[in-house]
Amino acid sequence: MAESNISLRNVTKKDYRFLYSLNNHPSIRAVSNSTDEFSYDTHVSYWDKFEKSPECNAKIIIMDKIRVGCIRSCSSGISLSILPIFWGLGIGKNAIMMFAKKGDKAQIKPENMMSLFAFKSAGFKVHRIVMVKE
Repeated sequence: MAESNISLRNVTKKDYRFLYSLNNHPSIRAVSNSTDEFSYDTHVSYWDKFEKSPECNAKIIIMDKIRVGCIRSCSSGISLSILPIFWGLGIGKNAIMMFAKKGDKAQIKPENMMSLFAFKSAGFKVHRIVMVKE
């Protein structure tokens, strides 16, 4: 388990390429609210706006001096992305526990079992279920 080796640090512009690769990874896109891949220009524009918003916060997740993911929050709640090679090591749970504050929320797709488990393990409870007609 990776518990003692996890740290968080602020996102910087030097992380943009890493975040672009992370968030466009097919396994991440498959469980994201938007499954479409996005361009690097769109990605940079998003992060530039995100950094300027006082209600938004983002951290790079570090394990043994290696960037393994990102955890961020804004008005829509907490979002977590971890490189798939590091899934199942307890990194998500520990990052959530270090990052989240009482009352924070997360919107997770029902099929995203890894995130559901990480957030439940970090003390989050299911508050309501939203159903959408497709």
